[in-house]
Amino acid sequence: MKTTLLLIVFSLFFGHVFSQKSLETNQPLSPTTLFDIQRNSVSLETNLILTLDLDYERLLPVKDHFGVLLGGGYTMGIGFAYGAHWLNAETMLVLGGPKHIFETGLTAFLNIDSDSDDNEDNGDSGPGLKIGYRFQGKKGLLLKANVTLITFEDPPIIPMLGIGYSF
Repeated sequence: MKTTLLLIVFSLFFGHVFSQKSLETNQPLSPTTLFDIQRNSVSLETNLILTLDLDYERLLPVKDHFGVLLGGGYTMGIGFAYGAHWLNAETMLVLGGPKHIFETGLTAFLNIDSDSDDNEDNGDSGPGLKIGYRFQGKKGLLLKANVTLITFEDPPIIPMLGIGYSF
């Protein structure tokens, strides 16, 4: 009886000890740095008056809460800028994370209209400055709000809202 009781106590004790993981091997339940989040994203942005913008972006983390965002895309004029088409490229510095990220940087637009000589407004290309905020959920939801200051359009300040997916 004594041996059986001792065997049960030791098996419960060692079974309990070996079934637990150490704290060092546990992965965090949610991301804690920019290194832990999805780095690719596709988004659709609009201001509902002037443009519709489809972008691809790649996040390159430098430190836990600082990184570089490289991207490019296609911008189509709607509303007042109807018929205009641009390719855009951007280089952004990002700060924060992993869910709430502040971004600021440079963007450039290249007009790709074939009939840009006919319409003076559509022939414009140029640089811009972009400042914004992005929410990036851990399951891929991406929400963006930003303001772009451009040199070739009137009005020069364009607020944008966007939705996308990060992977």
